Amino acid sequence: MGVITEFKGSVMDVRQIVSSWLEANGYDGLFQPGECACRNDDLYPCGEMVLDCQPGYLKPAGNCSVHEWHIGPKDGDDACGEGDGEGDEA
Repeated sequence: MGVITEFKGSVMDVRQIVSSWLEANGYDGLFQPGECACRNDDLYPCGEMVLDCQPGYLKPAGNCSVHEWHIGPKDGDDACGEGDGEGDEA
């Protein structure tokens, strides 16, 4: 599947390209295991794009007392790093 390179009649920036790809492929956002996460509607709230980020799915925070939600792999551990990241807090 190709990436859409035009957005509302103008050339897309990297954030828009990543957001469109995540949405087109059913992902809810990005996460860096044990570090941080951001939802698709608020990508890169820290102001930086980290090359280690992986696409992931929105999940309830479970036993985490720091965050209201997590983003992680569809199955498996999505350890949050206890609030070390900026984007994983709702």
